[in-house]
This record gives sequence, structure tokens and C-alpha cells, in this order.
Amino acid sequence: MNYRRSVTHFLILGIVAMLAPGISYSTNGMNMIGYNPRSSGLGGADVALEGDCPACNPATLGGEARVNFSGGVALLHPPVNFQNGFFGPNDADSDENIYVAPYLEYAHRLNDSPWTLGLILWAQGGMGVDYDDVRTFTGSRDELYTNLQIARLIPTASYRVNDRLSLGASLQIGAVNMQSKLFPETYSAGPDGIPGSGDDFVGMHLRDVGGTGYAGRLGVFYRVSDRLNLGITYLSETNIRMDGGQLMLNLGIASVTYKAKLKGFALPREAEIGMSYMVSPMFRLVADIRWIDWASAVDEVTVRGSQPNLAVPIQTPELTFKLKWKEQWVYALGAEFVLKRKHILRFGFNHGANPVPNSYLSPLFPGHVEQHLTLGYGHSWNRFSLDLAWEHSLKNKATNRNPNPAENPFGPDSTVTVNPGNVLHLGLSYRF
Repeated sequence: MNYRRSVTHFLILGIVAMLAPGISYSTNGMNMIGYNPRSSGLGGADVALEGDCPACNPATLGGEARVNFSGGVALLHPPVNFQNGFFGPNDADSDENIYVAPYLEYAHRLNDSPWTLGLILWAQGGMGVDYDDVRTFTGSRDELYTNLQIARLIPTASYRVNDRLSLGASLQIGAVNMQSKLFPETYSAGPDGIPGSGDDFVGMHLRDVGGTGYAGRLGVFYRVSDRLNLGITYLSETNIRMDGGQLMLNLGIASVTYKAKLKGFALPREAEIGMSYMVSPMFRLVADIRWIDWASAVDEVTVRGSQPNLAVPIQTPELTFKLKWKEQWVYALGAEFVLKRKHILRFGFNHGANPVPNSYLSPLFPGHVEQHLTLGYGHSWNRFSLDLAWEHSLKNKATNRNPNPAENPFGPDSTVTVNPGNVLHLGLSYRF
């Protein structure tokens, strides 16, 4: 357990601590649409980009360079709005700040060997909101907050079978940390007015529950011709055991703190196929199709408390959140133009079908952005290259009309709108 916790702390303190609520608003579900600035500038169509996206396809690790150092950051500005009337009324905007998501990459080809080894540290994505003045169903004002942070440490190896075919594999060490507030200062005895009868509303504050999990990714990169490259990858599911946190419940008679565990959350398995085609020496087209199995990974999440700090009737509470996400298909298209020597302009489009069912939509877990437009720029000199990208997510509005308060505590008219948002990517590479 100590080793497991140390790995979690390394990942979360090294990268995820730099994140904050809001990363979900330029993503496919909870995943960033692109790994680095080149990938993002091309709309996330990256599985057939040689030497530029080993986190997405390990067979592309290294490329033609013997050694590659890369690093960069994404700066996110995520606007989201929550409205309801039945249990409100509310018209609240989540706090808007600038958030940072970094990545680091090292790749080294072993002399004249066909093997290339690498290590990647990547803030993959997450989800979060922060509404600090929401009217509750009791008429009071309280807070809604979620901060789910995801990062991966990725040891990677690729093997060049011949001049056309490369194979790759990576170990995916995923780390997740979560905090959440659901009206933590609010308590209600329920419709019957009798405390402890089973229909009470109990305010919740979940703090620093987290853990690690392991998965594998396999990749193939194939040069069909001098112009056409193909890429295929498969990523297994990452089961995460999340514990070590605290659960505070407002039981009316007192606020009680428990040790907390969370079960039922995983990072999804994925499969992707893509192509890169050189129309001319000055013009490249790329396209990917990606399947993400959110249905198996994000279904029902249960928070369980134990060892309360006070003697209270509820010794081991369990809170279950039904999310019921669906499988997602993502389509990415990109174009890359060489303006003149060492200057490159990129365009992209990304469409990911909404994985969040309207009947389980929650202002705590908005993941229903569908469309992104992207623009990128690259410049190289000597052994360095600088890449910039801009993502613009389009507005998407969804309404939960589920009348069941156990599944939709915000009322059958709760609406979550992800307004147009922007992400700026900056990356620097050194190759020799």
C-alpha cells in the first residue's frame, strides 16, 4: 500500500496538482482531444503521426531522431452554466479561471538497434465545476463543486520491424484524485419530516480520495507508401481503487467525518485507427476514428464511509451516483500546410458524440462537449521545434427531465450549458 500511495503522490503532486476544475470543457468525455500541440492543432488526429504522439500510439515513439526531449503545457479557460427552476431557481456560472495541464516526454533509440525506449508524463484530462452560490431545494444557498484529476505515467517501447512497419507497447500507470461537494451545508429530513427515516437529504463533502491503476496500450504504425501512413492502437481499461480520502456528511445533528473509499470508477478502454496522407510535399491530410468505452468505465460510482469521528447512527454510509455514460465515437480531421521552409500551419476539426445521457446529466459531471475547431502553428530551427495550438469548443446545451429525485436531485428542468471555450497549447522539442 505504501508503494501504491507513493506512486499516486508522485503523479498527482507532479502534474495533477497543477490542474483544477474545468479541464472537461475541451475534451471527449474526460479525455483531452489531443496529446501535444501538433496533435491538438490537427483536431486530435494523431495515431498515424510518426514520432509525434507516442502517448496515443506507442509505435510512433522516437521517429527519425535518436533522442527526443519534449515538454509543454495546455492553458484552459472553461465556461459552464447551470440553470434550474423546480428546485431553484438558479442561473449560475461556474468560476472561470485559467488552468494548466502539462506533459513531458523522453525517447531514446538504442544506437543502431531497432528498439526505442521512452517515458511520458501526461495530464490526460479530468472534470470539474465550482458553483459557490446555488439555491437549494430548501431555499438556502450552498455550493456545488467537483475536481476530478487524471494523469498517466507511461513507460513505452517501440520496435522497427523494417522500413515500413513499427510496433509499440506501453504500460499506462493512471492516477486519479477527486474532490466533490454536494450542498455540504444543507440537511433536510425529507418529505415526511422525520429525521433518519430514510428519505433525508444529507449534504456531502468528499476530500482527496484517489488511487492508481494499470493498463496497457498496443500500437502499430505502417508506411503503406511514401505518401500514406496508417496507425492502429488499443488501450485496455484502467481499474482504479480510490481510497485514502475523507467524507464529511451533514447529518443534521452534526457534521461527521468518515474515512472514504470510492468504487465503480475506471478509465475506459479505447481503440483507434487513423491515416496520414501527403497530398504533396507542402500539404498533409490526417484523419482518425476513435472508440471510447465510457459505458463500462463510468456507470455507477459509490462513495463509502467508515470509522466516523463521532458516535452517530450511520456508521458505514454509502452514496451511489448513477452516471450511466454511453460509448463514444470520435471523428478527427486535420490538415497541415508548409507555408515555407520550417513554418507549418495546421487546421483541425473534432467531433465526439455526447456520452452523457440527458436523464443522468448532472451539473457536477458535465462531459457533453461535442465539437471542436482547432488551429496550430509549428516552427523548427537547428534541433529545436516550437509548436502552438488553439482549440475552440462549440456551445452545447443539455437538459435533464428525469423526475426521479434520487437520480436527479436538481429537478426535472435542470440544464447544463457548456459555453464556447478555449484551450491554448505550447510545446518545445529538442531532437538529435
